[in-house]
Amino acid sequence: MTRTFSLVWYTLVAAAVVHLIRYLVAVVNRSTPIPMWIDLLSGAAVLVFGTFAFAGMLLGLVALVRWLTAIRAHAYAEADLYDPRPRRQQLLLAGLPLVNVVGAPLLLSEAARCGSDSAGAADRIRRIAIAWGLVNGVALIALAYRIGGWFSDSVQVHADGLAMVTLSFAVSAVFTRWASPRLSTVLTGLVGDHDRERRLVVA
Repeated sequence: MTRTFSLVWYTLVAAAVVHLIRYLVAVVNRSTPIPMWIDLLSGAAVLVFGTFAFAGMLLGLVALVRWLTAIRAHAYAEADLYDPRPRRQQLLLAGLPLVNVVGAPLLLSEAARCGSDSAGAADRIRRIAIAWGLVNGVALIALAYRIGGWFSDSVQVHADGLAMVTLSFAVSAVFTRWASPRLSTVLTGLVGDHDRERRLVVA
C-alpha cells in the first residue's frame, strides 16, 4: 500500500501544480490578455492531470480497501475471534466515498480491540480519522465551487473554483504523504516505541 500511496502522492502534487498554474493564468487574464496557446495548453493540462489524479485516487482507494480488509482479518485471526461483519459490509464501509469517512475508522477501531494495544491504537486511529474528515470536507467545498462555476459566466467564480480545487489536491497530497507510514503501524504502533518501552522496563 505504501508504494501505491507514493504514486497517488505524485499524481496529486502534479494536479495541484497544474491547477495552480491555470489559476494564475485566469487571474492574469482578468487584466491582461494572454496568448490563446497558453490558455489552451493550461486548460488541457488541467484536464489531463486532473484525470490522472482521479485515477490515482481510485487506485489508492482500492489499495486502502484491500489493506483494511486484510489487516482486519489478520487482527481477528490473531485473537482467534470471529469477525461479526460480513465482507460485503466491510467493502461498503471502506470503499464508498463519504461513507468511509466514518466507516474506515470504525472498521479499524473494531480490529484494534482485538489487540493488546487497543488504547494506543484508538488514539492513532482518531488522529488519522480527523485528518481524513478534513480532507473530505475540503474536497466537498471544492466540488461545490466547481459545480457553481459550471453554471456561472463570472471569471471570478471560475478562478475561485480553481483555487479551491488546487487547495483540495494539495491537502490530499499532504494527507497521503502523512498518513501512509502511519497506517502501516496504526494497530501496533512504531516498532521503535515498543523497543524503547522494553529497554525502560529492563533498566
